[in-house]
Amino acid sequence: MPLFLDVNIAMSESGRRPLITGATYGLASKEFTPAMVKAVFDNLNAPEPRMQYVVGIEDDVTNSSLDYGAPISTTPESTKQCLFWGLGSDGTVGANKTAIKVIGLNTDLKAQGHFVFDSHKVNSAFFVTLLTDNSFSS
Repeated sequence: MPLFLDVNIAMSESGRRPLITGATYGLASKEFTPAMVKAVFDNLNAPEPRMQYVVGIEDDVTNSSLDYGAPISTTPESTKQCLFWGLGSDGTVGANKTAIKVIGLNTDLKAQGHFVFDSHKVNSAFFVTLLTDNSFSS
């Protein structure tokens, strides 16, 4: 919480008193999802917001977790998503990069890839999310 304390001190010294809360999120490489963002804003808008909290995991020690409810989809309905799993050095990354280029250059669709893998690459699991849509902005 050093950043939380630094921000509070700086604001206090400036004479300004905005609502400042401190959170822990994204622990253990968990994704920070739109539903979690909504939970944070819901907390900020509460009559008595929690000043320190955890979002993204169930904190059964301090019971300071924010409930974030069902997933919120931010993907347009026209978007097609494909998820590819692979092992490092099996050619999946190269094949997906080629697929993105082919789709982007030879169709009226826009293509986007998101690659997630660790630094060990060889024999380590990874995944690729391939998105296509004709409404993405260039």
